[in-house]
Amino acid sequence: MLTGDKVETALKAGKRPVSIAGDCCATLPVMAGLQRVGITPTLLWLDSHGDFNTWETTPSGFLGGMPLAMIAGLGELRMNQAVGLEP
Repeated sequence: MLTGDKVETALKAGKRPVSIAGDCCATLPVMAGLQRVGITPTLLWLDSHGDFNTWETTPSGFLGGMPLAMIAGLGELRMNQAVGLEP
């Protein structure tokens, strides 16, 4: 079962899912799982860097520096599409 599916299943069971992940891109399927049950969360992003880069703005080319931009619908959106995340 994928992360978004686990989030969705937990919420439908009345549980509060918690994700502890080692990569900022893991927020994408978590957000998708929330959306699937009708939740539009407010996201507070706390990180050592903004993660709001796109392929055009990234100084490093690191995909992990792009997930916040992806959540907002900017830049690379293939991961959004793969997990069913609407910006």
